[in-house]
Amino acid sequence: MRPKPWSKRRYARVDWASLTSHCMQTILRWVAGTEAAGTASPYTLAVVVADSPLRMESVAASGHRLFLGAADGTLVVYGPSAASSGGYDVLEMHRQFAPRAIVQIAVHEQLEMLVLLSDGLVHVHALGDLRRLAVLSALRGCVTLALTHATDAGDCLLAVSCRRKVHVLRWAPAAANFVDFAEVAIPDDSSAVQLKAAVVQLTEAAKDGVITLGGGGSGGADGLGGSGGATLLIWLGAAEGVRELLVGTRREYHRFELATRELSTLFRTGERGGGGAAVGARVGPSEALLCQERIGCFVGLGGSPSRKYQLSFREPPLLVCASVPYVLSLHPARGAAGGVARSGGAMHVLEVRLLLTQEVIQTIALPALGGAPPSHLLCHPGDGRGRAEGAPMAEQPATVVTLGSGSLLSLCPLPLPELQRQLVLQRRYDE
Repeated sequence: MRPKPWSKRRYARVDWASLTSHCMQTILRWVAGTEAAGTASPYTLAVVVADSPLRMESVAASGHRLFLGAADGTLVVYGPSAASSGGYDVLEMHRQFAPRAIVQIAVHEQLEMLVLLSDGLVHVHALGDLRRLAVLSALRGCVTLALTHATDAGDCLLAVSCRRKVHVLRWAPAAANFVDFAEVAIPDDSSAVQLKAAVVQLTEAAKDGVITLGGGGSGGADGLGGSGGATLLIWLGAAEGVRELLVGTRREYHRFELATRELSTLFRTGERGGGGAAVGARVGPSEALLCQERIGCFVGLGGSPSRKYQLSFREPPLLVCASVPYVLSLHPARGAAGGVARSGGAMHVLEVRLLLTQEVIQTIALPALGGAPPSHLLCHPGDGRGRAEGAPMAEQPATVVTLGSGSLLSLCPLPLPELQRQLVLQRRYDE
């Protein structure tokens, strides 16, 4: 519709002084409301453990409880504190629970099962009394594992990365143990290039009459004899029982479909064809976020994009975590000249993005506790104080904990109605 032309007769009797005053009062009320609301802060940071003598290596959640694994094999159980919101108290401490460092923990609440990775072996315990149920001694040299969620349809499955293979095992209640279900070899397209480079190096050394074996190589996944296995495993599923496993290596992301036992390549971890760290997180039962350096891609079942947009990070994230409706990413802190001032010696920051707008609505400077960078980001229900009354837990943001070497930080969510009110006042969200 075309606007009507301006008419002197139509606006002849308008009190322009009153109209101007009314407009100014409206603007002042909006500014005052924005200042009162401040910057929208969906999370509040609290220090749970600072400079603990136990060097924490892993963390998992079961309801409101947190299970922490230490470098000396100690298992510590924390629970929400009744004294303070966002605080935690030690409920149990089990010394020498594992033979060596507990590098990863997974929990299946429906089966009341605790699975942990220590000394390259998978240990299965009961969640209640923590008694040992089984040790998967057939799989040695395990690097990482992933357990299907209790809310996923179908049997309980365990994926374990061991050398250049990923083994999938199914929980057998009658045997009270995991049994073989499937396995897949992870391709490494860099093997031929590395072998050719090694042959050339040995040939040149032979011409000079000097051959040195060992030393000089970096080893690891990129070396000639490196394991090069999976470093990231994420389970996806559907209500019909469809199961897919996303596998991340130092170079590529793959998708393993259990029904057909087929492995397909999704994309590289680096934008320009090079390698990089596999960083990702599960967003929902059938959706995951996989990072390709500065780009975050949402992937659904079948390996197809699950959303029409991607996330753009200021730099490649070290860790990501999905707490719908937010996505949190961990980055190194920049100096004041870079736009993020270091606060209290903080070396890392957490950026909180709203999935609906992809906008960073909060930047949290993490205190440098323990001297080591955070190694884990975990979402769990917390004490439920950030949940709106009568709303399902699945539709509410979760408490996020970040684990460092000797520190544990908790981020308590603001109730969604309160956050929405702040964003509307700042005109960053439409009612």
